[in-house]
Amino acid sequence: TSPTAAGYEDFLNQLTGNKSGYSFYTKLFPALMQGERTEESVIAALDRIYRHMDCFDVVVIIRGGGSTSDLNSFDCAQFPLPVITGIGHERDDTILDLVAHTRMKTPTAVAEFLIGRMDAAAEELEALQQDVSELATDILLKQKNFLQLLGARLPVIVTNRIERNRSFLQMVGNKLPSSVSAMLLRRRS
Repeated sequence: TSPTAAGYEDFLNQLTGNKSGYSFYTKLFPALMQGERTEESVIAALDRIYRHMDCFDVVVIIRGGGSTSDLNSFDCAQFPLPVITGIGHERDDTILDLVAHTRMKTPTAVAEFLIGRMDAAAEELEALQQDVSELATDILLKQKNFLQLLGARLPVIVTNRIERNRSFLQMVGNKLPSSVSAMLLRRRS
């Protein structure tokens, strides 16, 4: 869009004032939106975006109105990022609208569409967070039960081990005097 377009201002106001408080990173790639150089200007802006496309999720082409013939002569269907249009009003149909990923009727409608996509993503993240929380709770409960079982068995295991060692030590202790006597006798011999 043009930096002085009222539609651009409406678009930015709608994004920054969204009720959910989402942050949107916007970067203006200015283009003429009316007159003989419209096609050349928009294509040049798309070329500049293409050089930095890893920084963006979508391209928005907006204009508050004007002659529909200004945007009838070029094709952005092959652009690697989704192109969303908000050009003019419902009655204004351009070739650009027909080949765009998503067509909205006004710049404000484009902003609302983007906010709606953020709402959907937030809902999906919330559902995933709930799933992870439930899974973590389930794992922790199973581990707690395992540790409680182990804790209940531990005294019995330790007591059995102590008894086995006591029995072994008693047996060794009982054999010790006779073993020492036999050893001393061998030494004397």
